[in-house]
Amino acid sequence: MKKENFFYLIIILTILIARLSVIIFPNKSLYINGIHIHHLWYGVILILVAVFLKNYKEVKFYCHAIGIGLITDELVFIVVLGGEINLYFNTISILGMIILLLIIYQFRKKIIKFLGLT
Repeated sequence: MKKENFFYLIIILTILIARLSVIIFPNKSLYINGIHIHHLWYGVILILVAVFLKNYKEVKFYCHAIGIGLITDELVFIVVLGGEINLYFNTISILGMIILLLIIYQFRKKIIKFLGLT
């Protein structure tokens, strides 16, 4: 499998696991001072960690792919719908995520090249 396709597969699997975890564990969320911490922020942290991983290309590869998957899953949900948990499986949230996945698919080669993962 080509590296860019494997990268994309990891993104899709991350989204599926995130969505499945919300179904299986609906009341298991992290709150800090009453603020719900969405898994989008875990993705941001993973990408920030990956930026500083100079000598660990494989770990960097996975951190970027999983981080992008977590961000892609919730970006439209948070920005457009305000992050209300009862709207997580809303049509707009799902369609927005699918549109972002299509854009990522179109540019997957350029993304991994830009991130220095080739």
